[in-house]
Amino acid sequence: MALMQINDLAGLVEAAGNESDDIRLGAVLALRRLERQEISVFLKDKNHDIVVEAARAINDVPIEGAQQQLAQLIQRANLPEPAVSRAINAQYRLGNTENAAYLISFAQDEEADESLRVQAILMLAKWANPPRRDSITGLWRPQQPRDFRSAAVPLRLALSKLLNDVPDAVKRASIDAMVALDLKDESELLIQLVQNEENDDSVIVDAVDALASLESPRLIEVLTMARASESDVIYAAAVRHQSKLKPEDALKLFKIDLTKNSVQVQQAAIKGIASLKSPEAIALLDQLMSQLLDGSLNSSLTLELVEVAASSKSEIIRQKLKTYHESLPIDDSLAAYRLTLKGGNASQGKTLFQERQDFGCMRCHALGKQGGKVGPRLRDSSKPLTREQILESIIYPNRQIAEGYDAVMVDLIDGESISGVLHEENTNHLVVLSADSKRHEISKDQIESRQSTLSLMPEGLGEIMTHRELRDIIEFLSQP
Repeated sequence: MALMQINDLAGLVEAAGNESDDIRLGAVLALRRLERQEISVFLKDKNHDIVVEAARAINDVPIEGAQQQLAQLIQRANLPEPAVSRAINAQYRLGNTENAAYLISFAQDEEADESLRVQAILMLAKWANPPRRDSITGLWRPQQPRDFRSAAVPLRLALSKLLNDVPDAVKRASIDAMVALDLKDESELLIQLVQNEENDDSVIVDAVDALASLESPRLIEVLTMARASESDVIYAAAVRHQSKLKPEDALKLFKIDLTKNSVQVQQAAIKGIASLKSPEAIALLDQLMSQLLDGSLNSSLTLELVEVAASSKSEIIRQKLKTYHESLPIDDSLAAYRLTLKGGNASQGKTLFQERQDFGCMRCHALGKQGGKVGPRLRDSSKPLTREQILESIIYPNRQIAEGYDAVMVDLIDGESISGVLHEENTNHLVVLSADSKRHEISKDQIESRQSTLSLMPEGLGEIMTHRELRDIIEFLSQP
């Protein structure tokens, strides 16, 4: 740091040739604090840890004068994820046609990490209207809207490969980008995806959704193909878009769909019926509301029906919805949430559990070999929870605390306080796991006081999650 203090910029840059990793790393940190674009020379370092620190400095500070050099890092193989993701971000932020082409080329690279390939192609989906915050740091870095054609032109040239010769996740990201960039003229490629039964269901569903969004003139043909599928997931995708047909034709199909032995299909049919707004459609919803009130409706359909009834302009439907709410037992604190107990999507629930940072599930609970240790394992337990127990643990986490996961607050003689789960205790010491899963071994002769506290699981998740999200997570956690 002495070179920084005497403002020896040349010395800091020359340090790139020093054999000592520590000296080179020190130079990177100094140049970061000085916010100098010369830091880009360290992007070529042989030590990947130093490359990562240089990339972090350029993107995270940010150092605008070195963005071009950071973007070129996308061409260097086998770099750690933090460096590559920032190179992808730099290409996106530079925002020219050649930058879009680099991202597309990277997405086609079979040697690159699949998740990073997806990240690269999804940058094209938000090309025209960049988010106001940086996608890596979340800091405020607004950009002006830009011409979508600078990304659409190179994507069009690569679509055939991106929709066929790549992993499913890359195909799905490419479909998203295709819709965002309004590539209607390439719809034939999407139809081919629907026709190819070897494609994963998720790819076919995305293709059907995309063709509907792009208003394909062959949509009726596509929906017919999807309805002929033996996959409930693909069939349900067709049902979601049937309201684009003639109202009388759509309603006939929806009536058939309600008789199918598939919750997904029936849920999609209820939403589709509500979108028609015709007297015949309202009458059909009225019949379903009567089934809800007399208890004959499949409980997996309750949430869909309550949601569409809440947005209905029909006085009859709204009155029956009011009757439903009034019928809920006032002495049952979970009554308003019970419509989430069945009918969820386990796959979507898994994604929410693993990826939603605001839910924080993985910070405390383990899933396989990943996740935290301060909460009980939820799926591989010898005593699996019922759906109602899962619901209660999310809405009211302090009602029933799992055995072995009591929370404590320990005040030490030296003034430090440690809170977390009481993991171990014997005559001489105790072990507390804090919320970040850090292990604290505490000698009892250093404790001034200790007290039991509330569960580390936060209250109020029921207010953060939508009912659909809650239902999906319950479905996922209830799977064997």
